[in-house]
Amino acid sequence: MLLALVAMVALAFGSVHGSSSTAGARESQLDSIIKCPACQDLSIAQSDAPSSVALRRRVAQFVNAGWPNARIESWVTSRYGSNALLVPQGGGVADTLYLVPVAAIGVAVAGLGWYLWRRRSPRRGEPLPSTLPAGPDSDSTAASAAVADPPHEHPLEAYLHHHGSASTGDHPRVG
Repeated sequence: MLLALVAMVALAFGSVHGSSSTAGARESQLDSIIKCPACQDLSIAQSDAPSSVALRRRVAQFVNAGWPNARIESWVTSRYGSNALLVPQGGGVADTLYLVPVAAIGVAVAGLGWYLWRRRSPRRGEPLPSTLPAGPDSDSTAASAAVADPPHEHPLEAYLHHHGSASTGDHPRVG
C-alpha cells in the first residue's frame, strides 16, 4: 500500500514539471501546461485561437534561446496572471492543494486494504475457520468426535439410535 502511495505522489510531481531534454519535447510540455488566454480551461496546445498561436510561437522562441522552463512559466504568469498555468507552480499552498486529492486516495486505498486484511484474519481468541463450535447441549469432545468421524448410518437410524427405538416406549405412538 505504501508503495502505491509513493508511486501516486511521484506521478503527481513528475506530471507537473517533468524534465524534457529536447527542445521539441520541452515546447510540447510547456504548451500543454500554459492556459489559453482567450479560452476557458484549454491549453495553448489545444487551442487555435490567435492568442494561443502567438503564445506558442513565443514559448518556442524562449526554448530556442535556452530559457529554463521555470523562467518561461514565470514570464507567462507575470504577463497573464497567476492562473495562466493549468497546473500549480511549485511551492506553497498550491502544491499542497494539488496533492490533497492524491493523498486522500492513497489513504482510502490503504484503509480499505487494512479493513479487508483484518476481516480475513482471525481475531485473538476466536477459533480458526477449520474448527466448528460445539452446540449448546453437547460437550466439546463429542463435537470433535462428530467432526473427526461422521456417522455412516441412515439419518432415520441415527435418530432412532440417539432417541431410542419406537418399541421402548420412550415416545408416544402416532397412529
